Amino acid sequence: MPALLLLGFPLYPAGEPDIPPPPPPPPEEETPCSYPACGQLLLASFSERPESRVQRTEMESGPPKQRRVRARAMHTRTVTYLYTAEKYAGFKAWLAATEGDWFGWTDPVDGVQKLGRIVSAPGQAPYEARPYVVSEGAPLSWEVSMQIETWG
Repeated sequence: MPALLLLGFPLYPAGEPDIPPPPPPPPEEETPCSYPACGQLLLASFSERPESRVQRTEMESGPPKQRRVRARAMHTRTVTYLYTAEKYAGFKAWLAATEGDWFGWTDPVDGVQKLGRIVSAPGQAPYEARPYVVSEGAPLSWEVSMQIETWG
């Protein structure tokens, strides 16, 4: 016997099977790491240096004149991340594949995701890595310092 509809909901007569239970939730998958931020940001080493938005002109007499030349400025942030050995290897592979490209990076100052890129000057390494011992007997970690530039 087919189910009757009442206000859009099916009514099953006695003896009809119950509505099947919902399917089980999918197994939890590990969230993919979003480099470079998949490590722990060490705030003690964080610094921010915004580029000037104004042009300053010295005058023969009187105060210098200033005028705004751009609406947004490039911000350079010095950051250090702490990576496990496994994540450090992943960071190096990610950087080799994407060096110079823009990537999504969450700014720790305001929590907003911005486009960023790792500053890499010609002839200089894009990052500096140092071994870091968290505690005696703990696996080796890596402290990785770099500069990330973003707009705004």
